[in-house]
Amino acid sequence: IYSIEQPNGEFVNDPNVTNELLYNEYINAAYTQFGTKVKNFSVLGGLRMEATNIDINLLTTDQITHKSYVDWFPSLFLGYEINDTDQFTVSYSRRLRRPWSRFINPFPSFESTTNIFMGNPDLDPTYTNAFDFGYLKRWDKVSFNTSAYYNHSTGVFLFVTRETGNFVEIENPDDPDNPVLVPVLVRSPINLADESMLGAEFTTTYTPKTNWRLTWNLNLFQQSLRGDYTYNNYLDEEITQNFDSDNFSWFTRLSAKIPLPAKIDFQTNLFYYGRRVDAQ
Repeated sequence: IYSIEQPNGEFVNDPNVTNELLYNEYINAAYTQFGTKVKNFSVLGGLRMEATNIDINLLTTDQITHKSYVDWFPSLFLGYEINDTDQFTVSYSRRLRRPWSRFINPFPSFESTTNIFMGNPDLDPTYTNAFDFGYLKRWDKVSFNTSAYYNHSTGVFLFVTRETGNFVEIENPDDPDNPVLVPVLVRSPINLADESMLGAEFTTTYTPKTNWRLTWNLNLFQQSLRGDYTYNNYLDEEITQNFDSDNFSWFTRLSAKIPLPAKIDFQTNLFYYGRRVDAQ
């Protein structure tokens, strides 16, 4: 809480840098599944319903936002076992990714005198339709799982930067008598883009002994983002930012779980994410 001292000696809270957020989120869900197996074929279908109610209230400035929506999430899994060690799978599911609380809080966070981060209380979840075709092979101590997948997402939240119309004076080391005017920028997340992702994943698990587990995962994918953001700046000029981007990237994960004496389990993880380039 930041306060400003008044001439009478009292302190008054500055609403520009002081606020209290009251956030309530209620999610009610129901789901059903049905599965069966006929010889080497198996099928599992499901449907989940979620009803969400959200209330966001900045108490100091009395900014109230209410959101309410109902979503349906079907899923279907098909499997075919060639034998005890080989299996093919095909699956579809609809998913959502909710924004973090910091992305929703509309109160400004001053990262510096010229950069402000502000959450967006109107931010909606990102919805994804995910398709997957997989193959699983098992040996005595090794299993190998590979899959090709395609994901299409709508309402992907990205960060946009715009001018506030305010400027601050920054000292000019080359000319101290003439400071530099620098515009103050605000950065916020919005539901901006559609995303398509086509990729392949490989996972190998090795269990040399009981309770030992070594896993290596490699994921390669081509990602395409498409979206434009248009707004009016402080001069009432219409500005359009294009957020289209195309990436081929990858990530890999290595994990190990090994039992030690005295009933101690040792676990370690290594994760590496390849280079990605976006519109900014």
